[in-house]
This record gives sequence, C-alpha cells and structure tokens, in this order.
Amino acid sequence: MLVTAAIPCEDGHAQERSLTADLLAHVEAGDCLMADRNFCTTPILFGIAERHAVSVIREHAHLPWSPVGARTAQGRIPTGQVFEQAIVVEGADGAKLPARRITLVLDTPTRDGDSELHLITTIPAERASAAAVAQAYAARWRIETAFGHMASWLESEIETLGYPRAALLGFCVGVMAYNTLSVVQGALRAVHGETVVQEEVSGYHLVHQARADVGGLDTLLEDKDWEPFRRMPVAELAELLVEIVRHIPLPTIKKAKRGPKNPVPKRTRFKNPSRLDRSSRPRHSTRRGRAHQPR
Repeated sequence: MLVTAAIPCEDGHAQERSLTADLLAHVEAGDCLMADRNFCTTPILFGIAERHAVSVIREHAHLPWSPVGARTAQGRIPTGQVFEQAIVVEGADGAKLPARRITLVLDTPTRDGDSELHLITTIPAERASAAAVAQAYAARWRIETAFGHMASWLESEIETLGYPRAALLGFCVGVMAYNTLSVVQGALRAVHGETVVQEEVSGYHLVHQARADVGGLDTLLEDKDWEPFRRMPVAELAELLVEIVRHIPLPTIKKAKRGPKNPVPKRTRFKNPSRLDRSSRPRHSTRRGRAHQPR
C-alpha cells in the first residue's frame, strides 16, 4: 500500500500510455508488475521483459498474439474456473515474447458484464501456477484505492491550485502523507492482524488525530530531535513503530458502523408515468411577461 514512484505530467489530457518510456525507467530486474488492460501494449510487455522483470497484465483486445498450445483447465479459485494457454506475443520487427494467457471464467459477471478475464503473464509456470496468478490479480491493490483514500481522508486535491505545477506539487505532498498513513497501518496490521485493521480501523480517524496532535509536536520537538529516526536502520525503525502502535487504543480509531438502510417506500402515485398523454397537456410560453396559449 505504498506509492513508490510518481510520474508528473502537466498535460491533463495526456493518455497514460504516452508516458511509457518514463514508466519503464522505474522497472528494475526482478520486479513483478501488475496492471489493467490499458497498459497491455507490446512496448510495455517487451520493455518489462527486456529489463529482466515479469508482468501480469489484463489482456487488451488489440494485443497481437498467437497460440502455441491448447487451452487447458487449471483448477478453481473462489471466483471461478481457471484455464491456461501458452502463447507468443508478436512485437514490432517480428519480435516474439513467450507468455501465458490465463483465463478466469467467472461464476458471477463483473459490473461491466464480463464473464471471463484474460491475463497475459510472463511469469514462468514453475514460479507461479495459473491459479496463483489469477488469485493474485483478483486481490491486487489498486492505485484507484489510494486515490480514493487520499481524496476522502487527506483532502489532497486543492481545487484552487490552478497552475499545473502547483497542483502536481500539492498532489505529491498528499502522496507522501498517504505513504505515512500506510506505514502506520502496516504497523497496526503487524500487531492486530490484517482482518482487524481492514474491518475495524478507520483511516479517517487516524488522520484526524494526527492533525489534532501535529501542532503540539511542533511545539515540543525541533528538527534535530528527528535526526536519530532519519538515520535509524529500516528494521530497527519498524520494530520501534510496532512497539509504539501497541499503545494506540483501538476504540479511538474504530470505524463507525452504519446501521441497516431503511427500505425504500413503495410508490403510490404516478406508478406508470408513461401512460400520461403529455401531448394532451396545454403548453405555455412566456413572452414579455404574458402567457400565450399556442394554437
């Protein structure tokens, strides 16, 4: 749940794939990138492979590929049946990239009505089974989730920042604040477990308490007081954070559970408005303050 890189772009109408070169510059050997079908292009797939990394990307309809073997069943995951097929992705100048096409036949269609999900992955079969890849993609952390939390918890988008560079600066400051919150949530998960933090801990209340206490910390501490933490090894800092969050009383940051929604009352009037003959209603037009009945 950390944003490790940001690619600022001042053009608000730019397509994300126009920044492919900047995106690939952040890929390191051994990385595993997971992305939606908007990033399922041959430059991205080949670029990731050239950097000795692997990917799991949902298939785009225009991706050129050819089958190598037949599709075979690979078991089930909680959301549906898994199939796998060996393919070759066809790039420019006749380049070919061996890959696996993993299909998840869903028990329940998505909101868009899709009954099957097709994933293109370059992870070798001996490193991850088709079912493991499909399960990982279904449970992936989405950047839209981070954007939603930043908007609702941190109010990171300041509408009055009209200049693109000012807006990007404000957004990136919000990203840093979000990462700080993610580290706190990670320490809480280490103490209380994933389920408790996900279902009971409110990110909004965490941010609210931080806002209330930051003024007092600025009064009591100076910049030099934070220096030991900046130089502290990561493992040691993690142990310290875990010890600190043990003293946070969970009831003070607990989510507010809303009660059941009231049932929508049944309509008693105008149940079938289509039966009303709108053409039979008199229409009025106003001209110079006087109403005239059209002929």
